[in-house]
Amino acid sequence: MKNLLSLTCCLALVACQAPTDSSPAAQVGIDNYTNMFVDELPSDIAVMSVVDMTSTKLTPSKMVRDSVRSYFLKRGYSPLSQRYLDTKFAATNASALALPKTGGVEVTIHSWDESKAYSAGSLRYDAEISVYSTSGAVLFNARNHGKVQLSAGEMGASTAGRRAAILTGQMVSALLVDLPAPPPM
Repeated sequence: MKNLLSLTCCLALVACQAPTDSSPAAQVGIDNYTNMFVDELPSDIAVMSVVDMTSTKLTPSKMVRDSVRSYFLKRGYSPLSQRYLDTKFAATNASALALPKTGGVEVTIHSWDESKAYSAGSLRYDAEISVYSTSGAVLFNARNHGKVQLSAGEMGASTAGRRAAILTGQMVSALLVDLPAPPPM
């Protein structure tokens, strides 16, 4: 009886130590992180062109930029016009923007796999977003290597082009989930 009790206790301890399916899988060599260096970001935001670091250079940069801009707008920030930024600051990176009271936003895509986006409704990515102050200091930085997946309802109710936009929006939301609210105007 004493051995049975000891065996039961040992099995219970082992079961508590076993990994569960809900634990996130570690990606070797890639860190997911969010760094907040200030409590408040500027309410005016300049989302610069996407930096495509993938080997194929096939990232839908315009869609990613539109999704980032839309996310900031929904959160209450005031994104500057893309046309204005592209005309006046096309060759400028976000850290050297130097617009008064405006945060420069840089999106870097390190990897992008949309091979199953249209058929299975999934997107694998490695993306990073940084927000810079007018002096070039990093105010916010997040990197995420992950996968987003459409639900069965989203798959059935969406056209192929709309699926890609929803997946890109989900990726941006995952990256900016810890972004604070903008300061009151």
